[in-house]
Amino acid sequence: MVNKKKIEEPVEVYDARLMKLAERNNVPLETIMKEYEELRKQFNNQRLAVNALMNKYRKQVQFQKVMSTKQKAEQIVGFLIGDMGLIDKAEQIRQKAKRYIEQNGVEAAIEEQLVNQAGQILDTREQVYGRPNPKYLEPLDPNLHIRSRTLLGFFKKANSEGPFKFTTIHTEDNILAKAWSNVKFYIPCTTYGIIKEDNEYEMKVNSSTAENTKTVFRPVKEDVDVDKIVMDYAEKHLTKMFEIEQYHEQVKQAWDRRVVIRGIVSWINVDKPTSYGSIWMGLMDSEDETVSVRCLIPDHLTIDFAESSEILVFGRTRRYKTRDEEGELVDADVIVDVYAIYPLVGLTIPRETTNKQQEEEVEISGWVE
Repeated sequence: MVNKKKIEEPVEVYDARLMKLAERNNVPLETIMKEYEELRKQFNNQRLAVNALMNKYRKQVQFQKVMSTKQKAEQIVGFLIGDMGLIDKAEQIRQKAKRYIEQNGVEAAIEEQLVNQAGQILDTREQVYGRPNPKYLEPLDPNLHIRSRTLLGFFKKANSEGPFKFTTIHTEDNILAKAWSNVKFYIPCTTYGIIKEDNEYEMKVNSSTAENTKTVFRPVKEDVDVDKIVMDYAEKHLTKMFEIEQYHEQVKQAWDRRVVIRGIVSWINVDKPTSYGSIWMGLMDSEDETVSVRCLIPDHLTIDFAESSEILVFGRTRRYKTRDEEGELVDADVIVDVYAIYPLVGLTIPRETTNKQQEEEVEISGWVE
């Protein structure tokens, strides 16, 4: 057995370290010595007492640095235009495991470490916020939610004379991510947020959860020319429809890529949603009806316009995949995942009008004498 000896040094060494500690932190030496004596009794070791005291003051300084650089929430005013949708990483893990089991069976899912022998879905996140996940491959709590959401809009700092800027407002707070499901678009409003980036063209804002500055939206009676702000932005950032393929190839590596297109609604499958509730829509070029782009509208966006309406679409390009004759996935056309829709003023046909016309058109007698 190895003999364990206390590592002790002359008292003068500890006194020197304590004096320097007091000097560095601008703390009276009497205070340092008093804290040292308490720790020495606790550890029964001079060196450990000094080590613990130095670490205590290091943590205090680090905390002060974090607090001094931590941004406070600021009030912003503007209007929302779109929603990138609610994402729940925990639910994604559950659904992935369930789909795999349906396609390949339980044993294959166990081999892939998606579930354990008891059939419990496993936490497959290797990292959490950039750090190793301590619960990696442990059973995932069935009640766990890891929600996030990003809203789009045009905002500026409250009381600012500057222009309204394209703004993304992001949250990773479970409660806020769910609460944002009922926000309203194109209505002047105000809220609070932590401004992470503010340049000439756009702002990036993170949510605030503090009680007095919580990122919930309140309507305001503000003189905001919504149409002018949206149209001015679209004019500067518009991508021509015939350029969509080329544009996508240029930006496809950017995870935060965005696109703005303008066109005429040529068809819309409102009555034929996908298994996820999304709606396919065709958008044709206003100058050439032979040029068109397919758009996928998520179920959380409202469709209150009909065919032949002219609209702006804000979204993200994506290379669509389809299956060939042998059942293999192959590249198809570039589509747009829709984040926001702006029906152009004076060029929109309400969806209700079309529905009534269609109902009238199909009215026939089922019994003819």
